[in-house]
This record gives sequence, structure tokens and C-alpha cells, in this order.
Amino acid sequence: MLTRLRWLRKQLDIILDEVAKKTGISIGWLNQIERGIVADVKNPQKKKRLEEYIQQLEQRVQKQIQQERKTHDHPPEPET
Repeated sequence: MLTRLRWLRKQLDIILDEVAKKTGISIGWLNQIERGIVADVKNPQKKKRLEEYIQQLEQRVQKQIQQERKTHDHPPEPET
């Protein structure tokens, strides 16, 4: 789950600073998590906040994909 963080952020144009503020984990540590240098967050509270935040991002990306599909499947009617 932690390795998906960078992909999710890029999909939603979220910077590490925002993730750090939401999770209480430093930007440097988040950067190491994204690059696979650090495999886990030892602090249980911070780990839980990060996992919950990643789940929220996944839900937002899913909604975005669904919206794009709806728009693609049913383009708006041209104005007359």
C-alpha cells in the first residue's frame, strides 16, 4: 500500500507537503517511503494515519476514473 503513495499523489496533483501535514510524517520520511528505501512506518499512530490517508486518495482516484468514464461514454450534447 505504501508504494502506491507516489502514484496516487501524481494522479491527484498532491505535493508531499500536504501528505506530511495530514499524516504527521516528515517530507523526508515520506520521500523515502515512496522510493522504497523505507518499507514501513514504525509509529503505529502515524502508520494508521498514513494508511487511512492512502485509502482516501484511492477512493478519490476511483471517483475521478468513474467520472472520466462517464464523460467519455456520454459526451455532452453539442449546443445548437
